[in-house]
Amino acid sequence: TDAIAIYEDDSGGFWMGTLGRGVKRFDRRTGQFRDLVNGSKGVPDVSPLGVVMRFFKDHAGTVWTASWDALKQFDPAKERLTAFRPPATKTPGPGFDVQDILSITEDRRGSLWLGTNLLGLINLDPVTGQWKNYNFKKDGPDSLSNSRVNATYVDRSGLIWAGTQNGLNQLDPKTGRITAYFERDGLAGNVVGCILEDRQGDLWMSTNRGVSRFDPRRKTFKNYSVVDGLPGLDLTG
Repeated sequence: TDAIAIYEDDSGGFWMGTLGRGVKRFDRRTGQFRDLVNGSKGVPDVSPLGVVMRFFKDHAGTVWTASWDALKQFDPAKERLTAFRPPATKTPGPGFDVQDILSITEDRRGSLWLGTNLLGLINLDPVTGQWKNYNFKKDGPDSLSNSRVNATYVDRSGLIWAGTQNGLNQLDPKTGRITAYFERDGLAGNVVGCILEDRQGDLWMSTNRGVSRFDPRRKTFKNYSVVDGLPGLDLTG
């Protein structure tokens, strides 16, 4: 079984996200592997769509797994997974991949922001189960610059950032307005693969043409390339 994502829990156990075999947990004390089960069926969470790409632990200590068929919440008491799916994708079929979740982050209210392969940016409120989708449109203030979101990040001011396959996007969750930045605005490369914030509040991101440092206050970029010591230009993974 190919393990493509690994997470260590508070008890020292290892969770392994696999390529088509769901989630397995390894207990160090016993040396045993165990399949996590689906909450509705009580059977091992194994399917052709059980490609588990990410693990994420929220502020309450809840662990989420992101697979091709759904976002799943783990109940440690019952050791079961509960699936969350957008209304339009409740019944995935063969070849279903529109919900490939590439990144997960959490805002101050405890809602999750998911970067997906084709569905753009998705906001999920785990308490109400409500979904809100931001995707690419021809025009409009709430349009992403691209439907593939490789990276998501919530900064200290509460703004949501999405690194897409074509541009860096800033979303104000209060207004729903999205501002996009591209190479023409100073971004090193239009494909953004990762976003992090430093102590000064500047954002650092990897792109297909080096690393960019963005000052949100001045809205200016400073870029770094192989000349500055990077091993290569394409750092999108």
